[in-house]
Amino acid sequence: MPDCAIIQGVTIVKRTAYPELATGDQVPQQHIRKATGADRQRISEIRFAVRENRPSNPALIERLVDWLFANSTVWVWEEDGVIQGFSAADPRDESICALFVHPCYERRGIGRALLPLACDVLKDSGYTTAVLSTEAGTRAERFYRTDGWTEVGCKEDGQIIFQKNVWGSTRCSSPSCS
Repeated sequence: MPDCAIIQGVTIVKRTAYPELATGDQVPQQHIRKATGADRQRISEIRFAVRENRPSNPALIERLVDWLFANSTVWVWEEDGVIQGFSAADPRDESICALFVHPCYERRGIGRALLPLACDVLKDSGYTTAVLSTEAGTRAERFYRTDGWTEVGCKEDGQIIFQKNVWGSTRCSSPSCS
């Protein structure tokens, strides 16, 4: 039996998906959507809050977020009206340029739900593969390896370069995608 159902456009999550909730608590409502300009501040907050793959210069986060909006399609995971994760791809160079989840919402499948949407942006732009990079020895590295990404190189700064075929992948099938 699925943990989610969509009723009149709203995702309802079964209580078993959130065992930490006490009886009678509100079950979080979640969905994925394209980001809008109004989401910039929260996306910046999430990018700054992550524990790994932190930007070397936090003062550049606003410029990074502006770049994402100018060059990418940004997807956001919204839970109870608050963005808790986002992904973006750069259709100019077949790269996944962002996949970040607020630390309080890690390990709930948010990144796994957002990543295929960023890959779809590249697929729709005619690419057959996607590339990304991440710091070695991080949870992100383990996540990408588990998700079928192949290490293809290393950047000068030591980040691992991964690649994955996106042509055979399917669009997000999560009930949270809208």
